[in-house]
Amino acid sequence: MNRAESDLVSFKRLFDDGQVVLWQEDAREDGEPDRYGIVTIICTSSNCPCCEIELEVHRVNSSASGEIFPPGPPILTVTLDLPSGEVSTKDTFEEGSPGAAVLASLKARLRGSLLEFFRARWLRAKHQDDSDEWRHVDWSRIDLDAMVPFFDVFPSRWDLCVVKDGKLYWAVDNWCLKAGCPCTDVVIHFISEATGPAGSVQLDTRTGRPNGPNTDQRGLAFWGELEAEPGIRKELRRRRDVIRRVAQKLPALHGATTTVGPTTTTVVRTTKVGRNDPCPCGSGKKSKRCCG
Repeated sequence: MNRAESDLVSFKRLFDDGQVVLWQEDAREDGEPDRYGIVTIICTSSNCPCCEIELEVHRVNSSASGEIFPPGPPILTVTLDLPSGEVSTKDTFEEGSPGAAVLASLKARLRGSLLEFFRARWLRAKHQDDSDEWRHVDWSRIDLDAMVPFFDVFPSRWDLCVVKDGKLYWAVDNWCLKAGCPCTDVVIHFISEATGPAGSVQLDTRTGRPNGPNTDQRGLAFWGELEAEPGIRKELRRRRDVIRRVAQKLPALHGATTTVGPTTTTVVRTTKVGRNDPCPCGSGKKSKRCCG
């Protein structure tokens, strides 16, 4: 995805890094607003039928860079029933107390877009460890000759993000999905929901060093901020390994691609696979329980 194509990234897709959600109350008499963070605790078992999220509400501070300091114990813990949007809590507060005010404010906010946000976060949490999610995406709309955003392959995984100058940016990591390609590069586009593309960097995931033409000065500055995040290099290498495994299995799933001279031909597999035969994608499962 080049810079022009990155303009087309739709923010109808929920940008979510799986971390704290913030809200801010009106300023107090001293002129300082109260800021609160919500930590979500979600059962990630795909087999569990529960439809609830536990929300821990903390009073937080923020540095000039936008970094959230450790908030300490929660002020309030509630259970959110996702189908109904109802909130329940075992905490008790006297009428007019600060705790009662926070609870009332939270209940007032847990509707509309914020409620939909938590419903979407719950659904994504249930699929965080789904290694087969890529099999169910619409591959007809993905150009495998271009670098492909990771979220196109695994839509539920948490997004990468970075805070710079007090603002949050989406770090869209793009990968090569050509079978047999030995490249170890990733192209990261940094995007603001408010202003759009803000910079790009191309990295070698083995070294973490910029090494390609899809790099600009703003992208380097953003990478400097993202690189400081603990574990980011390990996460990028993990994503590359996952993408390479998908790239190896794609030809069997969607037809093998072969290059003849300057042209590329897609060979569609026509051999009939029995329902109880091993799936040709290499998953080890029977065809009827996999791509069949």
